[in-house]
Amino acid sequence: MQYLGLMEVLRVARAGYCYRRPYQPFIERYKPLCPATWPNWGADAKSATEKLVKHLGFAPEELAMGLTKLFIRHPRTVQNLEKR
Repeated sequence: MQYLGLMEVLRVARAGYCYRRPYQPFIERYKPLCPATWPNWGADAKSATEKLVKHLGFAPEELAMGLTKLFIRHPRTVQNLEKR
């Protein structure tokens, strides 16, 4: 047993990422921020997230894209995203 994913959470936290979210819920929440993803993003959620992140102009060191989740390093980036 993997301790209900605790080992993964610890690895992500040690890498310095404060926020992690699967692509589908992320794009559902923030899709109105980009004309390419609003109202429908067309392709899969990962490619839509890539378009959204590129449109918002995130610096490459602020985030990482995994196989199933988006990882954001700084809390201020998440706060900025919520303000938009």
